[in-house]
Amino acid sequence: MRSTGRRVAAQLGATCAAIAVTFGTAAFAILVAVTWTTTLPAGALTDLSASPDAALTVRWTPHAATYAADVRTSTAKISDALAASGASQSFSTAVIAESGFLTLPGTAPDGPTPQVAVIASADLQKHSTIVAGSWPTAPSAATAAVGTADAPIPVAVPVTTAGAMHVRLGQTLTLRPATGAPVVVRIVGLVRRAPQNPAFWSFDPFGPSGTMSLGSFTTFDPFIADPSLLASGVLRGAAATMVLTPSLGPHETGAAAFSQLSGRIDTFRRALDSDAAHPFTVSGHLPSLLSGLARRVAAAQARLLAAALLLAVVGAATLSAVAGLL
Repeated sequence: MRSTGRRVAAQLGATCAAIAVTFGTAAFAILVAVTWTTTLPAGALTDLSASPDAALTVRWTPHAATYAADVRTSTAKISDALAASGASQSFSTAVIAESGFLTLPGTAPDGPTPQVAVIASADLQKHSTIVAGSWPTAPSAATAAVGTADAPIPVAVPVTTAGAMHVRLGQTLTLRPATGAPVVVRIVGLVRRAPQNPAFWSFDPFGPSGTMSLGSFTTFDPFIADPSLLASGVLRGAAATMVLTPSLGPHETGAAAFSQLSGRIDTFRRALDSDAAHPFTVSGHLPSLLSGLARRVAAAQARLLAAALLLAVVGAATLSAVAGLL
């Protein structure tokens, strides 16, 4: 009787152990599945969006006489090359128009010449934070020529530039291009870069000071104006840049997907490098960033798989031992 009771107790304990092992293994399997399919991709996307290197820039110099048309033609060529590489669905793009350098007032005879460019894009506002004033718009219709004292061009100025230049909101400045008549601008807004998607600003090399020294020139972080002013020729265009930032879904964040996208970027870059008629300069550390993320995701998945296999072996051995007691 006692032996029967002990046998029943042992079988009951073995059954409970089998149930515990089964449930524990199932719970860990669910954890692995969630981590593999959700946590790792979400973490990779977070790392990618937070990196200032998560962008490519394509810069070129349009013909000054046909600036707006050349920007459209070159933008189409870049988009075609991106589509041919298979990466067009993986990127958001923005085109930044840029004027030539304009000399600022108050140049000292024996000091560096202060200069600034003006940039414009429909995408700049959503990547900027207005600190004071308002975002610059197209000048309203007026009898006076735009860019003169009677119809100054509205511009936004980065707060770092405003501090370095000692200018204030509402101030009017007369800027002198290399050729042509002076251009009058009015500061209608003070802005700073929005913290989201820092890679968008990879086209702008200016640091926290808002200035750079280039030979005998002190160059300030560009003013921002409405795109119509460069498109219409009121401000003389000198350069253009397309910024490409990844726009990926969770299904595009695995190790294989990252490696594939890095390869497509190389194909895209080679296509632009081979276009002798339109010399493009492609810059950015995105391919190496994607390769690094691919290695990290693959390593994390390998550790998960190893842990899952170890638990499976331990679970199988435990169940085998338990079965011998039943």
